[in-house]
Amino acid sequence: MPVQTPTLVKGTPHRVDPIELRKKLRLLLVDKFGEGFVPRPVQIEALAGLFQLERFKTRNQYDAVFVIAPTGSGKSLIFQAMYLVYGRRAVTIVADNLNQERKKAVIICKETWGDGELYQKLSDPSHTVSFIFIMHNGDKRWAELISKDSFRERVMLLAYDEAIKIAEWGFSERERAGAMSHTMEGSTAFRPVYGQVAEQRLILGCQTLFLAAGAPTYKINKVPKVSSLSESRT
Repeated sequence: MPVQTPTLVKGTPHRVDPIELRKKLRLLLVDKFGEGFVPRPVQIEALAGLFQLERFKTRNQYDAVFVIAPTGSGKSLIFQAMYLVYGRRAVTIVADNLNQERKKAVIICKETWGDGELYQKLSDPSHTVSFIFIMHNGDKRWAELISKDSFRERVMLLAYDEAIKIAEWGFSERERAGAMSHTMEGSTAFRPVYGQVAEQRLILGCQTLFLAAGAPTYKINKVPKVSSLSESRT
């Protein structure tokens, strides 16, 4: 189960031993999920990579963390553990093309967005939503929401579940989506919302996490700009 990433929780010293970092992350995960929980290496590596991305902003070296792990390996737990990297009020926006049933998730779709109640909740700086599944963002209120500093400062991560499917189906507006626009030649947008979110990643200035159950290397290289990523196998 490889995680393509360099190597860490805010507040730690500038230089932290990678082994000690992973020990600390393991203890924090056990503290969050209970003594019977056994953290998997892929989860620890992903969180370590996201910390590195957040702390050092080394986008000239890499601009995303790409996790490849089988179905049922606990990739979605990484969403739930985001506060270990970004703090307890951080928001993760998830583009997930298959499964939207997650605990503590808000799903932005035509049905939930329509009456304005969800917009009001997300506009509230004290709202404690952990992560958002975005299936629809064509409403003008979405543009209003991401223009609010109180919301933008909480959005720390865009996560793309089933990332290989996104590569196969493609983004819209790919030329303006930056490093996230690398898709298979000739592909067409399965959901234009993905291209819109890709652009908003640049607007929001947040980090990016890709999750996939597995795929050939040539497909993986079509999703983020991964040429400078190092690879650690777990």
